[in-house]
Amino acid sequence: MNWQFTTHNILCELQSGYEIHLAGGTWLHPKRLKPLSSKGIEFPDQLSLLRSGLQYIKSIGNDRNQNIERSITTSLLAG
Repeated sequence: MNWQFTTHNILCELQSGYEIHLAGGTWLHPKRLKPLSSKGIEFPDQLSLLRSGLQYIKSIGNDRNQNIERSITTSLLAG
C-alpha cells in the first residue's frame, strides 16, 4: 500500500483513495479518526486499510527514532 499525507490531518492510500482524517488527538495517540472510502470498497477491506494506515503512522513515528511531527512534515513537503 502506498500511503501519503495530503494535509497534516489527512492520510491517503493512493491506490484506493481511502482517507483517514485525524479529527482529534495526535497521529500517535488519536482520540478520533474519521475514515472515508469510495463506495466500491467492502467493509472488511476498509478495516484492513484503516489498520494498514495506523501501522504506517507507527512505522514513520519509530523510523530512526524521529519525532512523528517531523516525519509528517517531511512527508508533506516531499509529496
